[in-house]
Amino acid sequence: MANFCILRTAKLRTDGNVAGSISHALRARETPNADPKIENWTNFNKKGEDGISHIPDNVFDQAMARYRKTLPKKIGKGRVPCIELLATVSPEVMARKDFDYVAYLNDFDHWVEDTFGKENVFLKVHHKDEKTPHSSVFVVPKVTKKYKDGHTEEVLAAKQWLGGREKLSKLQDDFFEKVGKKYGLERGIKNSKAKHQTQKKYYAKINQLEKELTEFSQNLVENVPASRGMFTTIIDQDKLNPYLQKQIETLKPYFEKLAKAEDTEKKYKALQETFNEQLEKKSQAKIITAENKLRFELTEKHLKDKAELQKKADQWDNFLSGVKTTINFQDGFKFTCLTGVNSIRKMSDAIQSYENLTPHGLRCLADRMEKLEMNGQDVYDQVIAKGSTIGEWLDKPVKPRNQGYGGMSMS
Repeated sequence: MANFCILRTAKLRTDGNVAGSISHALRARETPNADPKIENWTNFNKKGEDGISHIPDNVFDQAMARYRKTLPKKIGKGRVPCIELLATVSPEVMARKDFDYVAYLNDFDHWVEDTFGKENVFLKVHHKDEKTPHSSVFVVPKVTKKYKDGHTEEVLAAKQWLGGREKLSKLQDDFFEKVGKKYGLERGIKNSKAKHQTQKKYYAKINQLEKELTEFSQNLVENVPASRGMFTTIIDQDKLNPYLQKQIETLKPYFEKLAKAEDTEKKYKALQETFNEQLEKKSQAKIITAENKLRFELTEKHLKDKAELQKKADQWDNFLSGVKTTINFQDGFKFTCLTGVNSIRKMSDAIQSYENLTPHGLRCLADRMEKLEMNGQDVYDQVIAKGSTIGEWLDKPVKPRNQGYGGMSMS
């Protein structure tokens, strides 16, 4: 089974050649062997309203504009302004379950950028609408040349990569080592004289074969050995069998060619079905991945918003209610209260009441609070808030607490 990584190159010597190749790559003109229902990918793609990447309507104009912008100021007579590189695989490779053609084409694109310079690559197209997916990359083969007087200039130098069989072979070697080998593919036979046959030429040969078979059938009937009788044509049986045997031998090569063509067509159909299944699976996987990602992002956002709201709630709670703090007086007395907004008035009133006490009174207050296990807040709630002063409360004798729910209470 063929298991090759395939790299082809083409020199585009005129603007007309460049425009024609770009037009074909971008499907700006009719392409009989491409499925118009399948959309390709280009480096000019933009995300649409449906959230999917699409090719813009004016992509041909954008690509040509990028091409002209990438060209050096001086082109030079006889220089090659553009190179098209195409990467694909043997049709049988597409049937492999472990082969990821998307990753393979992406690695090829990166290899082209590393080899020819990322700034010189102006168009990348992944064709998924044909039987065997492939990538076409268009490059301006530009280098910076330094002259004897010290000045530098950008010039076209396609020969640096495609100048002769040896350099082409090195380019193929490099592609195989850095891309093909990674996917378990094989390099083609070095210095092979085999030539690529386009699909157009392939079908032209099939049509020619059918034409030859039609002519053969007519000749077969017209040249049957026979002799004319009085009223009808009489077939000479002795001559007929050798004649038919000879014609069968003549037909054998045609049958072999037809069988081979039919087998090839079946393989192509099987590959197309496999590719469609893989494409459907990858599409479903992408949808599921996108859903999971969105669900994760929403969950993360929800938790983050919740934490932020909780933080703000805690801040407002502290602001309104406050936290406990202790105020130390000069004579050693300590007053504990809350520091929130709602406690400021209470604290102010309590401190004012304490300031009206004598040092002896403060010590009495401290003794009473200790005996009754009260703090400054308790004093405010049970004394000041009820309209009494600290002095009046100190004058009252301490009464035993009554047993009640939750502990002792004070009369």
